[in-house]
Amino acid sequence: SVSEIEFSGYPDGAPRIVTYGSKWIEGSIEWNGTRSVSADADPLADRLSAAAVGAWRALGLCGYARVDLRAPDDGPQRLAVIDVNPNPDLSPEAGLALSAARRGTSYAQLIESILEFALRRKLARA
Repeated sequence: SVSEIEFSGYPDGAPRIVTYGSKWIEGSIEWNGTRSVSADADPLADRLSAAAVGAWRALGLCGYARVDLRAPDDGPQRLAVIDVNPNPDLSPEAGLALSAARRGTSYAQLIESILEFALRRKLARA
């Protein structure tokens, strides 16, 4: 699922980046000024997904990960991979769980699918 960080609550002129405060300091201006929203209907969603899968494959990842991309306002045809996190936060409130929920996957189902994949992979190597 494609998600976007929305910065509508940031002060005018503040850089539109996810800071430490926006992730971890509950009640901060950054925390209150950002939210994760679905971007599946965005015209760039297919290109964003393809770029994320390309980064995933280029790094030889397996299991789960989060790929962060940026589409510049002045040239959305130039997508940039800014971070690939092969071990993103798995807490129920984190982006991975929110993204899964938007697809209709419960938190329990998400964790179960990650564990099942890991067990199948381990058994295949045994």
